[in-house]
Amino acid sequence: MSFKTLPPGAVIGVIAPAGPTQPDSLAAVPALYERFGYRVRVFPGCRLRTDYLAGDDDARLADIHAALADDELAAIHCMRGGYGAMRLLDRIDTSGYPAYQQAAKQLRVRWLLRRGQVPPERPGGQQGGDACQY
Repeated sequence: MSFKTLPPGAVIGVIAPAGPTQPDSLAAVPALYERFGYRVRVFPGCRLRTDYLAGDDDARLADIHAALADDELAAIHCMRGGYGAMRLLDRIDTSGYPAYQQAAKQLRVRWLLRRGQVPPERPGGQQGGDACQY
């Protein structure tokens, strides 16, 4: 499967399906993508914290569903991975989304990273962001 490069002006959704994000890391994400001509939509759960998670399971799941349902998004960037995301896997409703659309959103950010079209500092919580695995 091959993917086209995201066109200038494409919208990248940013979610936090697992652990919380440091405010300074989250604040840096839009500027990093905008340098490459992309627009960014940061979902509300990125600013939440419940113990070691970015909000409770329902809030994180709501952001995943909202990102998948958002037809304007060309890619989804997950701020962090981890156990919190694993807790949601069996609750993600993918019935309304064509498989090819899900695959494209899953892999585009990772593909861009490999091609060097996303900043090398890879915006994210710790050592950099991960492309969604959903």
